[in-house]
Amino acid sequence: MNAANLGERLLYLRKNKGITQENLAKELGITNQAVSKWESGQCCPDIELIPEIAKFYSISVGELLGVDETGAEDDLIVHIKNELDKKKDSDKYGEILKIAKALHAVMCIEESKKGASGLPPKMDSDETIEHAVNDEWGISVITEPKIRTSMRGGSVFFSGSRRLFMDSDIPKLSKVLKCFADRWALSVFFAIYELTGMDETTYVSCEEIAETTEIPEENVTKIIEGDIKRFLDVNAEKEVRIKDEYMNVAPVLSLLVPIM
Repeated sequence: MNAANLGERLLYLRKNKGITQENLAKELGITNQAVSKWESGQCCPDIELIPEIAKFYSISVGELLGVDETGAEDDLIVHIKNELDKKKDSDKYGEILKIAKALHAVMCIEESKKGASGLPPKMDSDETIEHAVNDEWGISVITEPKIRTSMRGGSVFFSGSRRLFMDSDIPKLSKVLKCFADRWALSVFFAIYELTGMDETTYVSCEEIAETTEIPEENVTKIIEGDIKRFLDVNAEKEVRIKDEYMNVAPVLSLLVPIM
């Protein structure tokens, strides 16, 4: 039993259930310090506690230990997490995105079963999921009382119904949207994303942006020195890329394209 791997799994299970170390300790009749040591990988739970922990989280002992691939699993999230743990680090984020795309496709399949959904009736599961995973997707929006999900190309977005912003966020958001109200500014921003988004070390020149957008280079220079400058990193050669904290802006904006 690997203490570090088990500790990570125990931490995830507890966080996913929304309880504190103290809550779990009381449930199992142990100390908070014991739970802390498990989750930090300093030691493993006593063998007699393993079934109790598994029962508390409604999973099998094999799932808890990360060795049961076929056992019954009530918690889909934990199952997905355990599957991701088996992947190489270099593959994990790609798998997460693949799952997100597939989940949107599953939502579409479920909606297609409803007569008034506007989607083709009884969509083929395998074909629909394959199209989504391979980015062979136009645009679709599914709205249910508890969840909204949108997908366009390789961009997918999920949201709940709870309030997403504070009143103080509205002026900030208004300023951001104004930055992209100009068609050329939006074209330049999307071009920078397209040219640099796949490599976190890549910067692009105004000349390259001009070639991609067919906007005159002098206009490109003015645009990147204008309102969108706040979103950009500039290196010593005056080349640019989008700052990491704003890399989500382009995919989110792409989802705003109306369905015709």
